[in-house]
Amino acid sequence: MPAPASRKPKPKPQPVSVFPPAHAAAPDGDSEDQATAAFVRRILCAPHAARPRPIQELLPPLTSSNEVDLQLYALIAVLMRDYLSSWYARITSDRRLVHELLQIIAHCTRALEQRLRAVDLEALVLDELPARVDGHLAALRTAHAPPYPPTPWTAAPRHVYHTLYPHPALSPVPDLAVPETGRLQGANEAAYRRLLVQGMLALLLPTEDVQNGCLRTLLEELLAEMMLGRRLSQTACDGWRWCDAVAGLVEGWHARPRPRQTIADHRRAVAAPHAFSARLSARFWQVAQCVFLVLLVLRAVVVALVRAPALPSRSLSALSSPLTPISSAIPPPLAGAGKRPILKMSIWSMAANVIDLNGRMPWLEGVLQLMRHGLINGPGRLADTDGMLDRLLSSHFKTHVLNPSVHLPLVLKQIRLSLSSNSPPPPPPPSAPDNKTSTADADADADARSKHRCATALLSLLPPVIQNSYLGGRSHDAAAAAAAHTTIQQALSFLDDDYLNRHLLFALLDHCVARLFPELGAQSVRELLADRGVAAGGGGGGGGGGKSGGMMAGGEG
Repeated sequence: MPAPASRKPKPKPQPVSVFPPAHAAAPDGDSEDQATAAFVRRILCAPHAARPRPIQELLPPLTSSNEVDLQLYALIAVLMRDYLSSWYARITSDRRLVHELLQIIAHCTRALEQRLRAVDLEALVLDELPARVDGHLAALRTAHAPPYPPTPWTAAPRHVYHTLYPHPALSPVPDLAVPETGRLQGANEAAYRRLLVQGMLALLLPTEDVQNGCLRTLLEELLAEMMLGRRLSQTACDGWRWCDAVAGLVEGWHARPRPRQTIADHRRAVAAPHAFSARLSARFWQVAQCVFLVLLVLRAVVVALVRAPALPSRSLSALSSPLTPISSAIPPPLAGAGKRPILKMSIWSMAANVIDLNGRMPWLEGVLQLMRHGLINGPGRLADTDGMLDRLLSSHFKTHVLNPSVHLPLVLKQIRLSLSSNSPPPPPPPSAPDNKTSTADADADADARSKHRCATALLSLLPPVIQNSYLGGRSHDAAAAAAAHTTIQQALSFLDDDYLNRHLLFALLDHCVARLFPELGAQSVRELLADRGVAAGGGGGGGGGGKSGGMMAGGEG
């Protein structure tokens, strides 16, 4: 069915938005965006209207940002191609079903953005989700730590981790010796995914679509089985995909437009002909860069001192939720009167735990903890809530981290490439031999290549001084560089177990769903569907949901 010709262009972002308003609205600017838009037109748009009109006029708006919409369109196109085209194209060439699904998905994404505005994104991104990751790393290291004193009775790391952080969808722990455990765990996970999707759709869909059992069942299958089942629970749990996603993010960050020649490039070009002049020029440029760095720091401090009094207070913007009917269901950690200082949030402890700062440099962690205590509780309380430094950190987070024109489209693009079924395997390094003799060897080789690529990308973010002091050795020494690569790859070994990766993904998903849909913590899916006029036993199995205490109570444990 052709797209309606009377559709108006996508409206500009409103003043009240999750994202900062200062971003461009031209998704078709470069070649990559043009290729993505062509892929979206081929899958989602009518064939005769694929070229002449912009994509914003052909498809309904999903969010208030065109850049985010383009990547969401591409992700939806991947799902439509892999799920609908395999059977629907054999029945008919009519695109009416695709158009209706796009309209419903657009309604859900806009409603989801409205709910996102009611969530404290600062606390969610900097404190709550990092706390989940920090707990996952602590439980992971505890599960893999050898018992002391040594004992012949040891438990598998999966059982230890599941005992520390249980999840109803991942119970019982799959055991190769007992095949029945894998079948039971798969059934529990499928039931939990379906309940999760049913609860979200009961709160997002319009009333007429909720009462349409066929349409609701199709959306449940699309989200529960394709998105959460095949993409999240199976594909996204592969450790090498995580490594490739991190490497892609770093490489995309390095690919930003930069000046053609830097000071270091000019220094190397001038100092190349003679050895003595090279050493002299190197010393001169080192001193010049140190002076320039000191001046930049002093300038940043002065500008920060001038700007800090004019920044808005963080306590005034805490939980100004437009969703008044559900404000009473918000859990106590978000409904508190005050906000935690930025320096007290879990993002810093998680970063220290990821790089194992306590094991490598415990004295540095102690110094940083002492400095943080002095900034928060010392004279002036600069880093306390609504302090000068706290307001500056909050302002920079909202300006740079939540900028959809740079970060969020890149993240969505990497998610789409990682979850795509036809994504190519990671390229081998130049010196890697091609000795793939079996499937197991090929998987191991792919994991090694992904870790090597991720380690290279992460090391490119570290200045040589930090590499020398933290990882040891000299950056220009080949043996020291290989040792640094080995250290990073060993640190990435916590991604090897797909079952434990699934634990982390489900914990993060449950926490985000609990913050976006606090009704699920107070009502079951059956009660939510009954409030929308859906019978307990009709229309696609909406009668599940279990106890009246809410379905998210078990997932948040």
